[in-house]
Amino acid sequence: MECERFVESGELVLKTVLIEDGKVRSLTGKQFYTDDMNETWLQETLYQAGDLLNQTSRDSLDPIIPLCRELPLRGSTSTVYLDILAVRASGRPVLIECKLWKNPQARREVIGQILEYGALLQGQSYADVDAQVKSSLKDSGTSIWGIAKRKSDQTISENAFVDHFTNCLIEGSFDLVLAGDGIRSDVKSVVSFLERRQSQINSLHMIEVSVFENGESRLVVAQSPLQISTQRFVQVTANTGDFDKIDSEGEQGSEQSNAETEAYHIRNRQFWDKFINSVIFNHSDQDKPRHGGKNWVKIPFYKPVERIQCFRAKTKNSYICVYMNFNGDNGTTAYERILEQWDDVSSQIPGVLHQINKNGHPEIFIKHTVDITNEATETEQLEWLSTTSNQFIDTFGPIFEAFERDLNRNL
Repeated sequence: MECERFVESGELVLKTVLIEDGKVRSLTGKQFYTDDMNETWLQETLYQAGDLLNQTSRDSLDPIIPLCRELPLRGSTSTVYLDILAVRASGRPVLIECKLWKNPQARREVIGQILEYGALLQGQSYADVDAQVKSSLKDSGTSIWGIAKRKSDQTISENAFVDHFTNCLIEGSFDLVLAGDGIRSDVKSVVSFLERRQSQINSLHMIEVSVFENGESRLVVAQSPLQISTQRFVQVTANTGDFDKIDSEGEQGSEQSNAETEAYHIRNRQFWDKFINSVIFNHSDQDKPRHGGKNWVKIPFYKPVERIQCFRAKTKNSYICVYMNFNGDNGTTAYERILEQWDDVSSQIPGVLHQINKNGHPEIFIKHTVDITNEATETEQLEWLSTTSNQFIDTFGPIFEAFERDLNRNL
């Protein structure tokens, strides 16, 4: 079966034909509010066919996974019901509302409604929401993480997943999806509405659903004419990844005096000087590490990531880490190629993980728990960082080289 789409001048017109066994048949557009096609039907369709929700390259790397329908949310005076609660494979909650709009004003009202749903979820714990999902599904043996792991082919660490979900609940940082008909009109007013509200949501997707029929068969087509990230309507602090600010955040929470803080920074500088001067890379052409911020260094690397970053995190359970952050379309494509070879990668770097960070960027990383404030562990830290950075260079270097060769051939 094949589908073809045609755009005429003026208003966008979606025309669909079915090509099957060499025969071409036109499909008839089906209007909502006829037969069984109402908001309940749309909600059930999106819940059962979750692939319709995943529209972008980010969605392919960090897919949206439906969890349950009609999730009750208790307000101060009444209980409201979220159409679909979903979650990304990385652990970010996704709130989905289905609406068949008869006028633009209704569209803006439902945006306000879903923002209120987010406010009701904010502040709850993972255990709170997990219990509500179990109750909604009438299945005490399941869990949010269990559903995500079962429905996604992404590698999900339970601890990282639950931590991310919990942090999003604390911050009220959710992805929102509004699905229905007639999405394309009045897009500007939607953005304006969000700017006025100064919402702390992470992103908004508006999905336009069309239905076509041929006999007893139905073809459901979902398109996303509007996708806006938090940077469009919330003032945020830019950073290059979740890990870039871990150490500085840990220090901000401390009560050290200026003298103690300065002494701590000096010790950090001395540690990284030792690493830079002592590390020997297996690859003779690899450039030496360079100082980055307060407690990290960067190792120049291939364009999809630009650098391998090594840092020490002074948190409750302090650790050291080596990681790469992928940016841009080429970065995403390179990341996808690495995932295709993940079994080989993980055998060469035991314990290595991958995820999509809160900014939607792919990351590959590995951590080692160690007390970075204890000078007796300094040798352990230096040896681990040296071994692990060499593993990253030796494992990912050939993949990036092949990737760049393919790019150059296609120019």
